[in-house]
Amino acid sequence: MNDESIMPFGKYKGEKMIEVRDSYLLWIWNKNKTEYKETDGFGLSPDTLAVMEYIEDCFAASDLI
Repeated sequence: MNDESIMPFGKYKGEKMIEVRDSYLLWIWNKNKTEYKETDGFGLSPDTLAVMEYIEDCFAASDLI
């Protein structure tokens, strides 16, 4: 997934990832981070896993996640 990919679910479904508000991405991260980190995303849907990986890539250099 990259900035031009389409958000597959939620409030911004159908929008390019670059257009999704950071606050919404961080909300998704906080909602799913435990399962993502503890199980390598095993229990997440493929769409949620792809979005989590995108968020991790985008915010890796920050202290927000």
